[in-house]
Amino acid sequence: MPMNDLLAQHQLAQHKAQNANTGEERTHFADLETVYAAKIAAWRAALDLPQDGWPAESKVAASEGFSASAE
Repeated sequence: MPMNDLLAQHQLAQHKAQNANTGEERTHFADLETVYAAKIAAWRAALDLPQDGWPAESKVAASEGFSASAE
């Protein structure tokens, strides 16, 4: 699956989990979100990319002594 599709499916699962009508639906979409998040994390790890933020942001933040996730 292309990365843009994977990111879109992850975001869609988040929205569906937040707007679910039943606990069963919420659990299903939260589980699906977790699966997509794991795939995204594996892709980033395989390319030696930071797990949060954009690569350029992480480099700038690190050089300034800040964490990219501290925004």
